[in-house]
Amino acid sequence: MPTNIKHVQSTRSAATGVVTGSRVVDSDPSVIVVTMTSKRFVGNLAKVPAGQPLPIGQFLTAMYDANTGELTDWSITPSAPTLSTLGTVQDAP
Repeated sequence: MPTNIKHVQSTRSAATGVVTGSRVVDSDPSVIVVTMTSKRFVGNLAKVPAGQPLPIGQFLTAMYDANTGELTDWSITPSAPTLSTLGTVQDAP
């Protein structure tokens, strides 16, 4: 069960830079970045090269287009992204 669910509004480029370390994106809309903690997330839908492991980690981060609600990006990582560098972080209701 996910816990510690937080969100912040940002641009896709800035958010991707914080989450993955790369600001390279094909579009830069306003996004809502949501991160949550769990004992273990497994990226069963991740596109990985044959023979490579699926991503596994304690933190799941998803980015949604703020205008359409469409999922633009997601990531599973072993450490939490520093969302506070993007703006005011809020707890999810």
